[in-house]
Amino acid sequence: DTNVPVLLVAYEALYNIGNDEAAADLLVEHGVVKQTFQTIQNFDYEKALVASVMKFLTVLTYNESAVVEVGNMTFLPIIFQAMKTRSGNADFALDAVHVISNLVPEESNRACVNNNRLLPEILKLLDTFADHEDIAKFVAITCLRLSTDDEISKQVAQEGMR
Repeated sequence: DTNVPVLLVAYEALYNIGNDEAAADLLVEHGVVKQTFQTIQNFDYEKALVASVMKFLTVLTYNESAVVEVGNMTFLPIIFQAMKTRSGNADFALDAVHVISNLVPEESNRACVNNNRLLPEILKLLDTFADHEDIAKFVAITCLRLSTDDEISKQVAQEGMR
């Protein structure tokens, strides 16, 4: 696709811009969150582009407005779908679980994890990338944050014991 090189450059620039809180707020206001998830869906076959998008989300999801927007639009399953199609890619998994750990403090995102039964997918990362300390760290952070919900806390305890 002729748009891919332009989008790659755009998401690399957005990664740098997204580190600034005021700029991140403006990005959210201008619909970049929705556009970002549409890019993941529309260009899932473009490995480098989706990796760049996920890298951008690692910084954007430190912004509270972006986290709320993801929850309101129930975009979290899109991240899990992208992880499934890149199941052996440790760098992608690290960025994805980093994004997920930033999203789950928001109640609507925790509910999305619960409603879509995504906890096993998070825990599976520990098996798939058993020797990757950073992935394990973000899985642990994610589980800790998910455990603020009593129902999910029980699931974390049950699933984690397997």
